[in-house]
Amino acid sequence: NDNFFKKNDDFLGEVFLSYEACKKEAIKYKISNKDRIGHLIVHGTLHLLGYDHKTKKDEINMLNIESKILNLLNINYYY
Repeated sequence: NDNFFKKNDDFLGEVFLSYEACKKEAIKYKISNKDRIGHLIVHGTLHLLGYDHKTKKDEINMLNIESKILNLLNINYYY
């Protein structure tokens, strides 16, 4: 229902992932597909919350937060 998205202040946005791209990247980075998908969901959610990596300072801040979350969730990741 489109009205839900227009009236719900808690809706941040959407994160879209390509399953095939995740599989290829997981192989490339030598991590599980589940971990790659988890990493991208965390990364995308941080973007929805307003974080970005346009400047080096912003990138360091975002990667700090991202790595803490990934470690708490026991998600293997690659940078």
